[in-house]
Amino acid sequence: MRQVACLVRVPTEVIKSRTQTSTYGPLAGSLHSARMTYAKDGLRGFYRGFGTTVMREVRVLVLFARFVLIPSWVRFPSRQYSSHYTSG
Repeated sequence: MRQVACLVRVPTEVIKSRTQTSTYGPLAGSLHSARMTYAKDGLRGFYRGFGTTVMREVRVLVLFARFVLIPSWVRFPSRQYSSHYTSG
């Protein structure tokens, strides 16, 4: 699911970063940055950095599986101690 969210998040981050860094001029707003990105690079320009973002999400997914999902699937033997001791 997180990879699907990247389809929306990456283009908005590209527009935000280009607006904040004044790539298209000091007074360019988000809409102007989006238009210029599309005019210059096409649809592909909005997904610059998509692979890196997806790889970061895969890493988070692996860590989540390691520490949350896998321990809940594996049943560890419970330690049962006898309440009485045998003398011998």
